[in-house]
Amino acid sequence: MMLMHELRSILEDSSTSFRPGATKADPNSVPLILCGDLNSLPNSGVIEFLSSGRVAADHADFKELGYKDCLRRLSSTENKNEFTHPFKIGRAYTEDILPYTNYT
Repeated sequence: MMLMHELRSILEDSSTSFRPGATKADPNSVPLILCGDLNSLPNSGVIEFLSSGRVAADHADFKELGYKDCLRRLSSTENKNEFTHPFKIGRAYTEDILPYTNYT
């Protein structure tokens, strides 16, 4: 969530600094490639958040820890039931070829 928040800030800042007087850019209008080794299982909150753009605030991965207020500041929505990001992220491979990259 911190990564998506920072990426959004970088894109918004760069859109106005490189084009003075321009409005903030739509995050999906800027080409972006995000690569990473997430070590996350397919049903994890990380994968759900990145692939769908949202994750429920009561997802099992949060384990009722007390940092929801902090995460709320990073979310792109005021909805208290979920955390979101504005990007449309696609996978580099299809799930039928490589269903997951972590085996435990």
